[in-house]
Formats: sequence, C-alpha cells, structure tokens
Amino acid sequence: MSPLTIPTTATAAEIATAALAEWGITAHPDDEPLIGGARNSWLIINSDQRTTEMDMSRPYVVLYVYTDEGAEVWVHEPITSPFDSWHVVVGDGTGKESIDFTARTPQIDEAAAFIADWLTTPRT
Repeated sequence: MSPLTIPTTATAAEIATAALAEWGITAHPDDEPLIGGARNSWLIINSDQRTTEMDMSRPYVVLYVYTDEGAEVWVHEPITSPFDSWHVVVGDGTGKESIDFTARTPQIDEAAAFIADWLTTPRT
C-alpha cells in the first residue's frame, strides 16, 4: 500500500476511512452521546462488505482511537497525539467483542492491513 497523505486537520475517521479505502474496505460511522455533551465515536466494518447497512448480527470490526488520558473512544476529532492508539475490536455477531489489535495512531496502515486480513480470513 502507498503511504497516505492526509491533512493534519483531518479527523481520525477521515484518516481511517482513507486507509481502509486503499484496501477496498468501507466503514460506517457510529457514536453515542455521553453525559455533559461529550460523545464516543467509532467506525464499524461489516464482514459482508457488499452491504451498505450496518449489520452487527454478523461478524464485524469496530475501529476507534483510544486516549489513555480521560479514557476516551473516538474518531470524530483530529488526532493530536502519536501516543494515542487505534483499537480494532472484533465482534462475533452475538454481542461478544474482543480487542484483537492495537497500534499507535501513526500506524493506521497496519490497522487497515489487519482489518483487510480479518475480512479475508474464514470465520466460524
């Protein structure tokens, strides 16, 4: 894959979406409001990339940036620290999720490659 050139004002979602697009992968944004006006946000990648609907009743991946300070989960803001981490959470479609991959934010290409491999690996 070629190195991505992304403006520093891009949100984490824009950066991740561009990296995933290099692999032909589509992600869907989702979020939840928190008390005090803050929010958590993430991207969902369906195991069936032919559908444009979010379908969490089948295996899926959730991708987000995790910030240790404040324990925030987000993709709706620009990345400001190279010490924040991408987290790749795999869901089995039954409600069970597990963190399967982490990488520092400059390593989005590695996270995208992990997701591409996950999409092409048979799952039970």
